[in-house]
Order: sequence, then structure tokens, then C-alpha cells
Amino acid sequence: MEMPLQLPMIIPQPKKKSFTIKEFVQMYREPVVTYIITPNNAPEVQSYDNRGRGGRRAFSSADFDDIYADKQTSELLLNTITGLFSKFYAPERVRLSKDGVKIKLNDVVSYKVAITNGSMKFYLTVPKKWAKSFTSAIKRDWGQVDITKTDERIVDFNPNMVKAMEVHLRHHYALSIKYSKDNYDSFYSSLASLASTLDDGDKVMIDYNIEPTNNKWKESAIHKIRKFKEGKAPSRDEALTVNGITGKVFDMFNVIFDEFTNMVEELMGAKEKKDKKQEQLFDLKYSDKKIHANSKGYKMQIRVLGESDDSKKIKYAFKNIENAFSLLDGDNKFTITHIKTKRGIKSIIKDVEQNRPTFGRPTDIYFEKEMGEVLKLPSKQTLKEYSKVILQDNFTRTEVSKDFFKDEHGAIPFGYTLEKESRKMFFGGYKRDDWS
Repeated sequence: MEMPLQLPMIIPQPKKKSFTIKEFVQMYREPVVTYIITPNNAPEVQSYDNRGRGGRRAFSSADFDDIYADKQTSELLLNTITGLFSKFYAPERVRLSKDGVKIKLNDVVSYKVAITNGSMKFYLTVPKKWAKSFTSAIKRDWGQVDITKTDERIVDFNPNMVKAMEVHLRHHYALSIKYSKDNYDSFYSSLASLASTLDDGDKVMIDYNIEPTNNKWKESAIHKIRKFKEGKAPSRDEALTVNGITGKVFDMFNVIFDEFTNMVEELMGAKEKKDKKQEQLFDLKYSDKKIHANSKGYKMQIRVLGESDDSKKIKYAFKNIENAFSLLDGDNKFTITHIKTKRGIKSIIKDVEQNRPTFGRPTDIYFEKEMGEVLKLPSKQTLKEYSKVILQDNFTRTEVSKDFFKDEHGAIPFGYTLEKESRKMFFGGYKRDDWS
């Protein structure tokens, strides 16, 4: 009798959990909140109350000739950004948990200038935990503005149609860009002029991703500028990046070309033989102030995205943006890198949307006066000139009799003005002695 064939029992084995570094080591930042910053086109000046605190006041009609005397600064806002770096100490950046290791990255601030459907808008994304400090700083620094939280996507880009480029400093950050004390607003005026030429459906965004840095940047800058004054080329630090290598090659070419020119002149007897000691390549107008100033540094990456049904229009827009940045050229100059690959463009879009720096790409360091040229709203003159392009919180001049603000003789309050700093209004009182 044949016995039935019995298969051996297979004991199911527990599945082994796969291990990946990405899951074990989690890098994170604080949750962020985005505000749309809408300037008010009301003219304003800096004023001080009787306790010496700075504030803003609206002009009367007699003050209209002097509306451009005010200077916008971003000192408090920049100090708020710097404060983020001091909020977290090294031991607190690494957390051990049952799921692995959590590493807290530096918090960042993202300032965006968006041009969509022919309108120019401004957005600021900050860590939610410190949002109140930022909104207070903006109101103090930028005067009459409307700050509105927004949860909507700022701009939707189609990765298959987008063009992207990055804006970098040409030389080492020891050399400074142009900055001035006056209120000449060539940079934002140029961007507003570009916005006036774009049509519905055209999209352009300039993203400034800002991160505080420690004070070591200045030590390096002082060392570099000392070498530069001795005749060394002011090349960038990124020796292993394309920009860094290109910068060194061009700087070396400039030095060799100068030496070649001198040699030819000597052979032709055009000038006497020069001293062999190298001289600095050009005069410094801004950089010495940068080195000697007691200033803070800010890491920044500038990314530009553009989309249109007409590719020539984006090419034109990018050229205009490049020209706008060149208006800020000082001892240092701006240079443009176009992102050619689809993978690179998608990476830039994702980083801009998630308000984070792009890893592996050059990061420039700016100091306070340089940041003040970028991290601001357009001047009042630019707002007035491009009122149809720049989204503004409309200002309407309504003359109200001073008697409505007198809280005397039993006056009855009935409402508030719709100004940025509202005032209480009253129905007038009366003196009883005037009645029989």
C-alpha cells in the first residue's frame, strides 16, 4: 500500500526589517509660515514719540514734496534673522529616539518676489515659532505694510516648461557689492519695469533663501582681502564646484593677461620696467567698509524660476533680471548660472517650494549693508511710478476734522479710523457753563 506523499511543514519566518540611513537619520527644520507683504502707497516719514521710540506717520498734504526723504532700513529684521542662529545650541541639534537620530538643521528665512499675471508681489516665509518677532520687525522696519498669512501655493510651476537660473557673487565674498545711503531704488525699479512687460500666464519668481552664519566668515574675509591687496586673485572658496573652478581660471587669466600686457609694453619701450611686486587689481570702494564694520553675515542662495508659453519671453525676462542685479555691482559683481538639465530644474523648484537651500550649490555671504539692498520693499518712488504693476494696499486720503479726535468735555467715542495705526474718534462734548 502506497503512503501519500507528505510535504514538510514550512514555518513562516518573520520578515526582516530593512534598514536605510535616510530613515534612521532624519534631518528637519521648524515648521514655517508664509506671509504676503503688501506695501501701502501712503507717503510716510520716520517720526519719534516723546519717549524717543521710532515710529511711522502718514504725511499731510503739505509734506508731499519730501516723501522720498525717508530711508527704509532692515536692521531689526536682520537682527531677528540673526537671532535664529543663537536659539539652538549644538547639543540640542541632535536627538536620539527609538526610531533613530533626529538632527535639527539651521532655520532659514525665504524672501520671494513673484511676478504673475502682470502683478508684482512679495512673500516672506519664516519659522512659525518665531513668526511674531518677524511680523513686529517688518512693521517697524518697513513701515506701513499689510502682513497677511497665506496657505496657498505662491506660484505653480510646470517642471516641463520652467527655466531656472542661479545668481551668485563673481568674486570672493570679501569684496562687497554696491550699497548707498540714499533711497535710489534702481534694482526694484528695474524689476517693476520688467513686470510691466509680462502678460497673463507669464510667471517669474526670485527666491532669496537666507540663513544666518557665525562670525568666522569675517576672519576669512579679512585674510582674503589682505591677500587680494597683495595682488592675489579674488577667487571664490568653492574649489570643487564648477563656479569655483571657472572663477579661478578667469581670475588667473586676468592676472596672466595683465602680466603679458606689461611685458609687451616693456619690450616696446612704452614704459619703464615695473617693480616686480604685485599691486592690487583695482581700487576698493565698498570692501574696506565691509571688513572694518562690526557687521553680521548672512548666507544666501538666489534662485530664479520662469515660465511662459513663449520661451523667448523668459529668455528676455532672465536677461532683464541679470541686468537688474548688475546695477548692484560694486567691487564684487554678480554672475548668472543657467540650470540646463530637467533634473536640476526639478530640484530647484522643489527646494524653492520647500523653502530650503540647495545642497551642493554655491552659497554666498552678504553683510548687513549688502542685505539691506536686497531684503526690502520697493521705495515710495518706485511704488508710485509702478502703482499699476506692484500689488499695493491702496491708500485713500480722507481729511477728518481735528475736532473728531478731541476727548474733552464728555465727548462720546463712536469709532476708529481705518489707518494702519487707527485713532479713536469722538462725538464732541460741550461746556455746561455755556448753557443757561
